[in-house]
Amino acid sequence: MNRFFILILLILGGLSQASAQFSLQTQYHNHLNNSDEASSWPAQSMIEGSAHYWTRLKNYRLEFYPGILLQAHQLQENGSHLNLGASLPIAFYPLDFVNDCDCPTFSKNAFWFQKGFFIRLTPTWSTRISDTSSDAYDQILGAGIALGLDFGVSDLITISPIAGYNHLSSLSASDVTVSSLHFGVSLLFRNDYRKRYR
Repeated sequence: MNRFFILILLILGGLSQASAQFSLQTQYHNHLNNSDEASSWPAQSMIEGSAHYWTRLKNYRLEFYPGILLQAHQLQENGSHLNLGASLPIAFYPLDFVNDCDCPTFSKNAFWFQKGFFIRLTPTWSTRISDTSSDAYDQILGAGIALGLDFGVSDLITISPIAGYNHLSSLSASDVTVSSLHFGVSLLFRNDYRKRYR
């Protein structure tokens, strides 16, 4: 297990040295407490933070964010349990999908909603790294969908608020699942674009 995360860090480190296109993201997940899920899933909510490498297709607005994530599952009583894992968010821009302009959102002044609106699909996997009596956190598989909008602070920095729906399933405890609404913000740093000014 440790070798798996070391491999991820080495890959991300190598990519970052080449082009330094980073994305940082934080989200709050509010679990939907229906009668079935409330009795099986131990946590009431989840706070998630992640770091990603950013890349995209050349001629299409399809972007990929491979990265690592840290999840804090908030219990009904005081305390939380931590999970460490990997995620691969995939974002596409339905209103501007066919576009070969590899330029920051800040430079796209016209039609800002058309250029900045995106749909993001996010598969995740995580494993428990803190002590807990619940087997539900040993291995967790997740899938989410979200809507977001890019706001260019500058040519180098883009801030994107996001909101969506997420579903978690425990791989280590049978029939233990939970759905949630999540809200968050993503920060993209395009260091590669700075090199074009030199």
